[in-house]
Amino acid sequence: MAGGSSISSDVLSGFGELVEVREVDARACGGGRGLFATHEIRVGTVVTTEAPFLFIPERGPGETLHTALAREALRVLGEDAAATNGVRRQLAVLYPRELGELDEATVEQSYETHAETLTKLCESPGGVGLSRADALRLLLVCQFNGFRSGLYCRLAMINHLCSPNCAKFTPEGGGSSAVSEIVAVRDIAVGEEITISYLTPFELSWARRDETFREQHLFTVGPSPFEADLDTPANPRLEALLDELEGAPASAGERLTRALDVEAMCQAESPCGLLIARVCKEVVRAILQFMTKETADAAVVLQLVQSTQTLLGLQRRYLPPQHHELATTLVDFHNAVEHAIANFPAELYAAFPSELGSFRLASRADYKAKKEGEKIMKVYSVKLT
Repeated sequence: MAGGSSISSDVLSGFGELVEVREVDARACGGGRGLFATHEIRVGTVVTTEAPFLFIPERGPGETLHTALAREALRVLGEDAAATNGVRRQLAVLYPRELGELDEATVEQSYETHAETLTKLCESPGGVGLSRADALRLLLVCQFNGFRSGLYCRLAMINHLCSPNCAKFTPEGGGSSAVSEIVAVRDIAVGEEITISYLTPFELSWARRDETFREQHLFTVGPSPFEADLDTPANPRLEALLDELEGAPASAGERLTRALDVEAMCQAESPCGLLIARVCKEVVRAILQFMTKETADAAVVLQLVQSTQTLLGLQRRYLPPQHHELATTLVDFHNAVEHAIANFPAELYAAFPSELGSFRLASRADYKAKKEGEKIMKVYSVKLT
């Protein structure tokens, strides 16, 4: 079919009237399909919703997300007769629908890369009688389409973009009633493709995004959509330190100390703007966690002002103007400035003389940030305090 024609499938029904699945150039995205707007969609609109048909089971030591998903699929197909037909039908429409959709070199490399995993899947209780070809196809379906919240049929039709027009929201708690929402983060025109970012965190360098995307999806992310200084090459060591910091459990004080150490290294090496934003987000999270446990002195509060201010300046350059993350940072900045005015006014005015150098300037900046943040979040029907 032509690129603009819709694909009819009962399994892929249920998107609602705002969007439809269409074929796209398979060389540009792995599955050769995408989700497109059939009506104008305003920022904050829930574009579509879906609950996963497979949830991530408890993962074994060193087990990848997609291996755990494949193992869970085999368990359900082998043990749950009531769910088997629905799961099998949904798995059948996901890419790759057959290994022939991949080039021979990719298939051979995948057999080699996943040799040990394929053996384990075929020898598992649910994999009795499973051929290695079917095991590989199942594993690649989970690898290409799996989210951290599970495996979806319709949401898997949404392609990645480094500057997407939508975001995926998943309710906390999970469970069988957990429905993920795809929400527009800017206005979307009729005929425009619906996109999300597959990568977490959002603020990865281009090299890291491309490496991750090639490894998981066997595709390149394409050229960077951001200005050069936002996406210049970053030090892989610093990104690795941030990975460790974001994933490791730590006390509030320890987390803050480590976050500030990484920020100092980033500032000294002048890395890409996206990496600085990522560091600032981690510092802000660490300080907010610290302030729930300890009484913050002037240095900590002023650091929160500085980090939120820097983050705001960067986010305004790489996020749409009504993005929900921008609203969160605006409210964090407001709370930081308000706290500093109440407790450390002299220190605040001295540290930021041009922007916050008096009660009048600081109060104006505080009020403006609060109102802008609240205005954005009203678009998403969420009130921030």
